Amino acid sequence: MKTVRIIRNWPGPGFFRQTPEGRGIWNDIRFTEESTDKYDYVITLNYANYDTPVLCPAKNVWSLQME
Repeated sequence: MKTVRIIRNWPGPGFFRQTPEGRGIWNDIRFTEESTDKYDYVITLNYANYDTPVLCPAKNVWSLQME
């Protein structure tokens, strides 16, 4: 199973509720907002509100700008 860390700049309900049963797992991908040292990809939504180390290959870091 691949793990994707999500970093976002707003509080409130996450998008995990949009995954089956709201568990944050979709097929063989697990999404998390927790800072762990075991993830395969990082997706930043807008920007990070804090400095954070990225512990995966640079090619696996994505940034999505909303609005």
